[in-house]
Amino acid sequence: MQIESIERSVLEQCCHIAPGRDPFWDMAEENLMKSVSHYINRQMPEEQRNITGVHSLLSEKSWETKLDAFFTSVDGSCEAKLAYESYKNTNQSIKNGIIAGVIRWIQKNLPNTE
Repeated sequence: MQIESIERSVLEQCCHIAPGRDPFWDMAEENLMKSVSHYINRQMPEEQRNITGVHSLLSEKSWETKLDAFFTSVDGSCEAKLAYESYKNTNQSIKNGIIAGVIRWIQKNLPNTE
């Protein structure tokens, strides 16, 4: 799955799994995916620009530090930077829910490696 379609798929999947779910969570997960996608498209080797690469990044303890450093050099009007700032300004318990939602979706959609 190409990185460009991952963000759209996350949103579509969330909507199909939980119709009527509070749209806050969809928007929050979209912001995180937009940020991570932007980072991966610019910082990771081409072979890691996929859903497995997203999962690997979000599984690292230092992923937020990497994105913090990356987004300091990104133009302030960049949509992905604004999305990341929105995520960063959220309290930790909400962040945990956002990350859990994105990782749950990714784990359901990871290619079978067996």
